Amino acid sequence: MQDEASERYFRPDLVGHSPELVEVHFPVLEGVGAVTVAEGRFTDPYERVPIPAQDDYWWQAVIELEPAQVDELVSATAAAGASDHGGAGAPEPVSEDEVLDALVPTLEGEVQDCPGGWVDVSPALAQEKGPDVSDAGDLLELTAVCAGGSQLLTSARDM
Repeated sequence: MQDEASERYFRPDLVGHSPELVEVHFPVLEGVGAVTVAEGRFTDPYERVPIPAQDDYWWQAVIELEPAQVDELVSATAAAGASDHGGAGAPEPVSEDEVLDALVPTLEGEVQDCPGGWVDVSPALAQEKGPDVSDAGDLLELTAVCAGGSQLLTSARDM
């Protein structure tokens, strides 16, 4: 299927629950809870393409964390912003519409309500390789936690 909002092709019946991908891309996250992962391509998989480019592949995840882990990510993001910008670095808010538009429909049903609002924590998860690159080298398009909640939402492009 194609999700027009996120401009991705995916198989709704192909969802993983292994934390392995999360451990490889975000080693700073230890002891994650439930993980739901979707993968796919940006181009139509039924189109005749000699060899798809590496960056044609993407993955997304809804990751359950302990509330203390969410607080640590928000604090680390603020600290990274303060050191990079010479002042207090509050994490950037991410609207619920942005979050839902970025995720494929398979994962939208896994997203919990977030009364505290979503915030971008990419600086806390990508400090070593740059502001928007995971430890495994993927381009991070979305890394948002629910402030005061227990979910981390990610969307990445293979690089």
